[in-house]
Amino acid sequence: MTVMGRLHERGVLTRERRGRQFVYRASAPEADLVDQLSRQAVDRLVDRYGTAALRHFAVRLADLDAATRERLVALAEEPG
Repeated sequence: MTVMGRLHERGVLTRERRGRQFVYRASAPEADLVDQLSRQAVDRLVDRYGTAALRHFAVRLADLDAATRERLVALAEEPG
């Protein structure tokens, strides 16, 4: 229940009281939640570690094959 409460606080779950219990549901479709949580994770990483995090990310990107890098660029250019 602690985990469910924390996910509710973070906006991942909604909850509705039914009698003495809560019923939890996802607050959005899975793809939207993955996008939201990923964005938050990256923001926290950059806020905490700054340029060091970005440098390690850039090094990791250099290790990827060209097709994967091209796909990442295309994803980065998508709106929203």
